[in-house]
Amino acid sequence: MSSALSFIHQRRLVHLDVKPANIIVTDGDRCKLTDFGCSQRLSSTSTDDDETSLLAYRPTAMRRPGTLSPRRPRSPTFNGGTMAYRAPELLRGGAVTPAADVYSLGVTLWQLRSRAAPYAGRDSHALVFAVVAYHDRPDTSPAVRRRRAARPPSSSAAGRRDDPAPPRTPDRQYRNIFRSCWDASAEARPTASQLVGLFETSKNELDFVSSTSSLDTDDTDNI
Repeated sequence: MSSALSFIHQRRLVHLDVKPANIIVTDGDRCKLTDFGCSQRLSSTSTDDDETSLLAYRPTAMRRPGTLSPRRPRSPTFNGGTMAYRAPELLRGGAVTPAADVYSLGVTLWQLRSRAAPYAGRDSHALVFAVVAYHDRPDTSPAVRRRRAARPPSSSAAGRRDDPAPPRTPDRQYRNIFRSCWDASAEARPTASQLVGLFETSKNELDFVSSTSSLDTDDTDNI
């Protein structure tokens, strides 16, 4: 997904609806980014193709007639799922930049790791206020807190002290990546190209399929 976003950002496109429902996985385990109905084509303030130079925007031909620009969102344009992935600057009615896609990818990465819906059960208007004014993020949602409280004791705590503890460095590294994606400041987030590099260098350490590890490790209280 980082590669897909890097590809479209270098071509002055912003997807604006990155979420699990718009990602498909092929039989060969390749991820594909779909549904460009909300996308915007950007104009550049420089001659470079650097993603950080894409500050202004104009609608693409792919945009569905009658859809509202994410630059000036109004509540009827949102549903619960899409709103949960919207960057705070878009919720404020700010300018569209590639950083908005990076924020959405960060929430998606959190969901992949936590296996929980972001902001489950939250009122949409309260959610917008919490994200924009208080920098609330999905890992503080009631669903995850309930999941932490309901977590059963680990097998190692029940007399398996000879077993080594599962490594936490890959989990911590993964969390650091998705947390950097949802920084309140769009300028502070990594670009999609930078994310590709981060995942390339850490791919041998990250375990996406472990059945024994979870986001609910002991060192997650400070997330």
